[in-house]
Amino acid sequence: MQNERIMDSEILSLAHLETLSSSDLLLLAEDFGIDIPDDLDRNFVIGEILEAAEDSEIAAGSSIHFLDSVQEEKSLPETYNITSIDVVLRNPVWAFVYWDLKKTDIEYAKENGASALLRVSFYKEEGGAAQESFDVSIKMNDRQQYILLPSGKDVMRIDLVFESSFETITIASTKFVALPHGCKELTDVQPGRDDELSDILKLSGMVTMLKEHFKNHRQSFS
Repeated sequence: MQNERIMDSEILSLAHLETLSSSDLLLLAEDFGIDIPDDLDRNFVIGEILEAAEDSEIAAGSSIHFLDSVQEEKSLPETYNITSIDVVLRNPVWAFVYWDLKKTDIEYAKENGASALLRVSFYKEEGGAAQESFDVSIKMNDRQQYILLPSGKDVMRIDLVFESSFETITIASTKFVALPHGCKELTDVQPGRDDELSDILKLSGMVTMLKEHFKNHRQSFS
């Protein structure tokens, strides 16, 4: 029963009690030995339960925990003081890259006047020689970046690189990522060209998506 789960977890909160049915509230009140008259207001019943639970905790030293209806949100730390980089494909066109830098690497870059960049490389197969690459400049305090991918590529890897006047060093690298190959209508799309799409692609809303993609990302078309 729902009230038994509350007692087992030893957690009571105003917000949770408000989600219970009236019958479950009455059963829970009985567990605390509260005599509830008929047709008593729900809010009063909830108040009685919370008060009885608090008194029970004080008297018996129980481990019942009371939660505020609004709990303080705990935010993640800005850095874990490690150097790493990873990439996730949002879709066949966009990649989301995120990374972290340990303090000693940041200090090294500052001492040597190095700038940071993401080197995006493409391969025919995992572990082979890079066939093509391009760099994306980033700031030292950046920790994430979306990257627009060219079409027709097979495998990708992204390196986090420090570059100074006297050296270029790779700080961290992502795993090799196999890139999906879409249908010809999408990979070869060009503005102004009237391609005949299949009925199923038209129903999917592809025409609108292609127009929006061109409008917002014209620089990606050659």
